[in-house]
Amino acid sequence: MIDVLVCQFQRTASATVYAAGQIIGTAGGNYINFNNASSRGGGGGYLISAHLIKGSLRETGASFRLWLYSEPPLVAAAADYANFDTQAFTNNGENLLLGYVDFVCNTVGQGTSQKALHFVNNINMAYKTGNRSIYGVLVCTAAYVPEVSELITLKLLVDQF
Repeated sequence: MIDVLVCQFQRTASATVYAAGQIIGTAGGNYINFNNASSRGGGGGYLISAHLIKGSLRETGASFRLWLYSEPPLVAAAADYANFDTQAFTNNGENLLLGYVDFVCNTVGQGTSQKALHFVNNINMAYKTGNRSIYGVLVCTAAYVPEVSELITLKLLVDQF
């Protein structure tokens, strides 16, 4: 069954520049949660494509990596501006790590309807969930100047089995 999993969150009210390797976290410091990634716990499927849509154009060309897990990694919460410790997130979640998707944002639209977004197609990443969800951590791969309280939307196109 083909489905689109959507997670949308608003950044904190800060315009402090992110350094490469810092987490873009949700206001509560929770993991990004893509609900209903499978029809049952322990189910799975294939990730077909991923989309990142930023609510502003302040930084076109901004680049990010979305780390994906079958369950939340066994590390501290994904706090905004925290340094992403690749070793901790992969070692403590090595059996949970599904993979990652890289994004570089481009501009689309005109005037006030402009958005910065990026689509990654033909991923074909197999996944298995622990409890019907896929969890994610969004990390800057270069310095990034955010918009205050910016809205970020992530979409995963999946084929569930």
